[in-house]
Amino acid sequence: ASSEHDEGDAWWQKGSPAWNALRERLPTGVAMPQQGEIFHWSGENSERGRIKAGQDLLDKLLELEANDRHYHLIGHSHGGSVIWHALRLATLHRETLDGLRTWTTVGTWDDKSRG
Repeated sequence: ASSEHDEGDAWWQKGSPAWNALRERLPTGVAMPQQGEIFHWSGENSERGRIKAGQDLLDKLLELEANDRHYHLIGHSHGGSVIWHALRLATLHRETLDGLRTWTTVGTWDDKSRG
């Protein structure tokens, strides 16, 4: 999420229609992120920006791991690429992410797959 605000009308922001719809569908014992837990990144449209955000996301995930938290990741568009970079970096650094339950990307396209 490139905005610094956790609340708003964007699909990932607390209080948005998408946020509320997701929250209503969660099973018992699963919650949306609390204030201050939403991952933010620059939204810079460059591979360098996404790699940097991937490292920052991995750092956040390692904090969750250290606190024995379970989590699900959802990324839209370039946010899906950020998740991919975080998971790739975890693999390269042999970091285990035992708390990761699922990861989902929506509208993410890998431009490296073009011929």
